[in-house]
Amino acid sequence: MKKIVFSTGMFRSGTTLVARMLNSHPEIAFASDPYAFLFKSFRNAVEEKYLDTEEIDYDAPLDDYYFYHQKQKIMNFIQNESFNLPFNKTKIASLRNTIAKLSEPYSPKIKFFLDELEGETFKELFAKGMDIINNAYGSNQTKIIGFKEVWAGEFAKHILESFPEAKVIHIVRDPRAVCASKNVTNEKYPWLFLIRQWRKLASFAWIDAHSLYKDRVHLLKYEDLVKEPLIEVKKLCSFLEINFNSNLSDPTTFVDGTGKKWKQNSTHFQGKQKFNQDSINKWQELLKPEEIQLIESLCIPEMRIFGYKITNKKNEKLNFNQIFNSKEMKFNELAEWIKPYSCLDNDKWLYEMSLEYMRSQVLKSQESVSKKIKQSLSLNSKFFKKLRDLQKD
Repeated sequence: MKKIVFSTGMFRSGTTLVARMLNSHPEIAFASDPYAFLFKSFRNAVEEKYLDTEEIDYDAPLDDYYFYHQKQKIMNFIQNESFNLPFNKTKIASLRNTIAKLSEPYSPKIKFFLDELEGETFKELFAKGMDIINNAYGSNQTKIIGFKEVWAGEFAKHILESFPEAKVIHIVRDPRAVCASKNVTNEKYPWLFLIRQWRKLASFAWIDAHSLYKDRVHLLKYEDLVKEPLIEVKKLCSFLEINFNSNLSDPTTFVDGTGKKWKQNSTHFQGKQKFNQDSINKWQELLKPEEIQLIESLCIPEMRIFGYKITNKKNEKLNFNQIFNSKEMKFNELAEWIKPYSCLDNDKWLYEMSLEYMRSQVLKSQESVSKKIKQSLSLNSKFFKKLRDLQKD
């Protein structure tokens, strides 16, 4: 069986750039965003196994899992389950149809082979999914089959457990750049949604890189890639145990999912074909001071882990003015799909910000707390210790 590589990260973090880059290697067949619905189907199947069906929102985005007992319970169910979970075969037609629709923008060739997608378990479905990528984008030179999915970092462990030859690339980008890239568009996302999703994905990246599978996990910072592409590409080739190819450091060789010359889908630099260093600090022009303060004060522990510096020392501490006076995104500015999952009500916003204040205070404290509290605030007790240790520096 060919080797598998799974790349993931927050959206607007250069994940598509990395996907197109890897696919330019003659020995790698790599698809962009083909199987988001397969991951969500696994999440839904786990919930069906452990929850009453009336509790399940099948269309909900992947949760951030912070603070609430029910969210923590679901996260633990997902993390403790494996891809050996049986798949309900009556849903195969719906799965194929949805994957065909969702893969169309970035991996359209997938749809021609989806009749081959079948299996008794999710592991078998993902194995077939790799074969489909090979059929759609591979050649007789292909040695590695891979794909990337945004938002899906929590499932990297499942890939590593299911496929002993698999490797994972976690991509991380400055949360201010991620938020700015999305919220300068017409269809915005709530600040708390973006912030907590970024924290969650950064957390899972760190957790995987310090797990039993750490030798099969590679952390890639977007900023490092665009500053020193040749260095980072060589690191990736070494990690994947594949010979360096100059295509990977030359974006003019990248093609999209149809085989045509690829042009970046960046909010700020549409149509560029280069590793654009101007994208690194563009957020400084686009975000308001109060927006920067909100992002930094809620993300500072995780930002420190990945070497991101804050603009103002006062932003290290979430203060009462922010709790009472900061504002969530306006409802009419939001993307339609996310409106049901936003907390724009003033009382709800105040409550959620109070939880964030509690989190910041506990991380700064040295008071002993239970494993349950650690997980509630940081998703993982070892990661909690790392975050708290950094607060001492």
